[in-house]
Amino acid sequence: MGFLSVLRTHQDAVQSWTDTISKIAQVLALALAGLWTYKTFYESERPALERRLNTSIAGAWAAVPNDKDICEITLNVSVENTGKQAADVTAISITGWLSNRMPFKGQTPQLFNTDIIERGQMFIDQTVTSGILIAHFPPAAQRTDSFVWYFKNDQDKVALWKIDFQTSKPTEFGKNTYFWDYVCRNLPNPAPSERNSKTKSSR
Repeated sequence: MGFLSVLRTHQDAVQSWTDTISKIAQVLALALAGLWTYKTFYESERPALERRLNTSIAGAWAAVPNDKDICEITLNVSVENTGKQAADVTAISITGWLSNRMPFKGQTPQLFNTDIIERGQMFIDQTVTSGILIAHFPPAAQRTDSFVWYFKNDQDKVALWKIDFQTSKPTEFGKNTYFWDYVCRNLPNPAPSERNSKTKSSR
């Protein structure tokens, strides 16, 4: 019996096996396509769906009229939702330190170490639960609030602020931001005998 005769005799069985193999191949192709789609989503699209906040602080010193011993700084704190999901800021924690200017040794540039400043005098440690920044942020929403601080004019001091943002749901990025500067930078400096490091704040 030749090969063709065998095929004719078992034509139905061969057709059945062919259909089965074809279906298995289709299932495997769909499974592989699904795995590829999931892998692509997990690596590229999923991170974009995480809650993302872009937070920043910008500060500017200014002289206080008729008082060279005091200067003020306005801190503009901004929050922008750069993700694709809404985020709710429920509170912000403001911490501030005042420290002596770090000594510079030698000619080699040195790393500015904020840990050293955080061992200085803490002049604010406050949690804010109301205000412009305590709000619902849909995608692309942005808000800015301003905080004004008064300092004694002592340009041998360095001030550091840290602001932590608390949200109702986990946020992967932008949960805190820092700002530092020399006290009363680029303003007239009073006589050394008039300097001191006491500070106070106001909204």
